[in-house]
Amino acid sequence: QPHALAAAAPPRHKRRMIAPTASADDPRLAPYFGVKERDLLRRDGRFIVEGKVTLGRLIEASRFPIESLFLAENRVEPLQPLLAKLDPAIPIYTAPQSVMDQVTGFHIHRGVLALARRGHDQTCEQLIAGFANQQPLTLLALITLANHDNIGACFRNAAALGADAVLLDAPSCDPLYRKSIRVSSTSTARQHAPANTAAKGCAPPMPPRPPVRIHLPVKLPS
Repeated sequence: QPHALAAAAPPRHKRRMIAPTASADDPRLAPYFGVKERDLLRRDGRFIVEGKVTLGRLIEASRFPIESLFLAENRVEPLQPLLAKLDPAIPIYTAPQSVMDQVTGFHIHRGVLALARRGHDQTCEQLIAGFANQQPLTLLALITLANHDNIGACFRNAAALGADAVLLDAPSCDPLYRKSIRVSSTSTARQHAPANTAAKGCAPPMPPRPPVRIHLPVKLPS
């Protein structure tokens, strides 16, 4: 009788790092302590995103490396298709909703947070030098814009109109603040979107589009 053929061994996949937590004092959750305050201070060269849609864009189309996820326990199963796209080496911390709220300092009703790295600062001169073979340029300049909703809306419109970059002065809000990212429809965190890794200065180029002139005032009207 012919010998039965041995079944091929299934490919070995790296095990996903899902780490349940039960205490708000767990040191692994330290980057998520007091989320609002850490967002505003912009410490450690990191930023936090919130919500399923924003997390999806961060995983699928962002130029910012992800360090970890922090999910409410009841969000893990519904997010499985999205989590399957995540690098298995990235830890996913889970906790009951009550513990998650203690860690962040307020109720996270979406139950989804992610921590990502900003990258290196880029000056305006460095950014413009990267457009050496592209003329004219479409640049949106934001001057002393101190509202996160408006920052997000400006980035969203810049992406829709094909702007090459967004320039921000130092007093302007952080485009990588959670609310700015959400209002921008994640334009501030997407790959090739007009966002700056340091949140100030300039942004990397978007894909080539027909040039559009946007005339900007040299200074704000008094």
